[in-house]
Amino acid sequence: MMDTILDIQISNEVIHNYTTQLINRFFKILPMFENDEASRNVYMKSLQSEMLGFNDLIINTQCDATPVALSGILQYLISNPATPIRDVKREVFRAISIIERFDKTYAGTERVK
Repeated sequence: MMDTILDIQISNEVIHNYTTQLINRFFKILPMFENDEASRNVYMKSLQSEMLGFNDLIINTQCDATPVALSGILQYLISNPATPIRDVKREVFRAISIIERFDKTYAGTERVK
């Protein structure tokens, strides 16, 4: 269970479901770059804001650098729109690896590959 600043607890299952969605949302960045979608920066900024808000909301993670690391990856991609696809792919998969470690730490789950 995770404690929040709202004095409610969030179950490990909900955290696991959130990290699964987060992985899918990071993965979505790849085709957005490949297709040069105009909305990708708005999408990534929204995702970045959500993660920083999550870090503020969840007491257990406020000293964890994971949300900051993920936000840093997003900021790099936002600030460098001409990033080569191979580099985008590397950063997206690095973010997914970070999320999987976060999930294992806080939700206590192992993902099946």
